[in-house]
Amino acid sequence: MKKFTLDFDQFYSEQEEDVIEVTWMGVRLTVKKAVPASLPIMMARSELAEGENATAYIYRAADEMLGKENVDALCRKGATAKGLATLISRLFEMINGSDDEEEDIQEGSDDGTVAKAPKESKK
Repeated sequence: MKKFTLDFDQFYSEQEEDVIEVTWMGVRLTVKKAVPASLPIMMARSELAEGENATAYIYRAADEMLGKENVDALCRKGATAKGLATLISRLFEMINGSDDEEEDIQEGSDDGTVAKAPKESKK
């Protein structure tokens, strides 16, 4: 009998963590691309939910991704509900990929700027 062992703790701890740098309303945030498993579940439920339930899932996802303190700081600076929902949706797309129109976004430079590659013209 052969025995195979997978030490997932060791494998997972050796993985590099990619991040997305976000600046909104002067607040600079670092979002890990390795999100908690609960986040995709919340995002899927928000798409299926209606009204207040959908909104609640988005705000819970914002707290998970950005941290409650950062969400509160954005709100104090005047962030709108629509803006926060859009930010969370966009981050989720960047983390998991999007089936929508693909934008070729280059990695950020050391000074925090991000450049978008020019779109090819359609003939």
